[in-house]
Amino acid sequence: MIAMIAASSALHLAGVPFDGPVAGLRIGKINGEFKAFLNPEEREKSPLDLVVAGIESGITMVEAGANEVPEEEIIAGLAWAYENFQPAIKLQNELRAKYIEAGYFEECAFELVLPNEEISKEVEEWTDGKFDSKIREAYPKYNQNIAEIREKFHAEMLEKNSVKKYMKKFEKSMMKHSLWRFIKQFERELSKMVSDQMAVS
Repeated sequence: MIAMIAASSALHLAGVPFDGPVAGLRIGKINGEFKAFLNPEEREKSPLDLVVAGIESGITMVEAGANEVPEEEIIAGLAWAYENFQPAIKLQNELRAKYIEAGYFEECAFELVLPNEEISKEVEEWTDGKFDSKIREAYPKYNQNIAEIREKFHAEMLEKNSVKKYMKKFEKSMMKHSLWRFIKQFERELSKMVSDQMAVS
């Protein structure tokens, strides 16, 4: 958590594109009360082990471990962690304000590269309705479902589009979340295919 906050602070002062600052806490529950920074003995006794990170406006990452803890208790833990990492975000903003006031801050110029709309639309249309309950199944069934969807996606895209057309699009494209992982895998396979074809010729 300390390393994450330190990295966030550095990025917040660097003038680079950054949707932060971010902060986080690892919390448990001791004697019926939520607590952060548990020692090893306390963590062993805690029925709950939550790692929560986020920004000022909300939670962006959760890792959870629990021993038959009710859903309401998990939600309460998330809310408690969110409330208690806000001071770290406030301090980062105050540090940035002082940095600007002292004349040290310089915002870097950058070019915003957005996803290719044509590819985004095609991928979203293809994946619509194909995830549903399949992405909520337990491992390893989850991995199997995702692999099957990915293979079907690759096969249909290869059949529908030429390699040259898709390679050109991928060079200028960026996707996000799980769809981006699909696209990057697809891109690597297409790159290998092109390399193999070049080697043959």
